[in-house]
Amino acid sequence: MLCEAVDHSEEPGITATFPETLAGSVAVGTCASPLHGLPQRLCLENGTWSDSILRNPCAGTCAAARVKNGRM
Repeated sequence: MLCEAVDHSEEPGITATFPETLAGSVAVGTCASPLHGLPQRLCLENGTWSDSILRNPCAGTCAAARVKNGRM
């Protein structure tokens, strides 16, 4: 059984895409731009994705936050 590839790049708390993954395994996703990280999400035994990121959620960088706020 597999979890289908998903694009949850606009879903709060997820903000990443994940590849097709074998049930019972952890997938490493790709963060939505301009976020960075290596988000890990569990593909449950029933072939559905867990509701949240297990480890390494996507986040912005400190440098990007300073530039956005007009400081460098």
